[in-house]
Amino acid sequence: LASSNPTDEATAAGLTPIRVFIHHTAGAGNALPAIQLAAFLQARGFDVVQIRPVDFQIEQPSVRYFFDGDRRESRRLVEAIGVFYAKARGRGPDESADFSHFSPKPRRGNIEVWLPAPAVGESQSS
Repeated sequence: LASSNPTDEATAAGLTPIRVFIHHTAGAGNALPAIQLAAFLQARGFDVVQIRPVDFQIEQPSVRYFFDGDRRESRRLVEAIGVFYAKARGRGPDESADFSHFSPKPRRGNIEVWLPAPAVGESQSS
């Protein structure tokens, strides 16, 4: 019987289980979508390690991976975020971004989600 848990599937496939870090522009109104997304991802088996406010405006949604071995799992994460934002076009990233050139690198398996602030009156999720 196949597991529906992405972390279990990654481990079974010999991949490093990923840890998800969600970044959002600081502010209570911006924290709520990040918290809702984290709960959605955790319910689907993703290991959301931390939600991090940042002191600058995030312009575009993105998912960043830092090691080639994390590419496949980052794409699965992008797909899950797309389901979360199914009714809010443009809120989720279309694909993951290769940050393997970035230095210094975080720990293998760390994948970052960057969320822009929602537009006024915008629905958070599906």
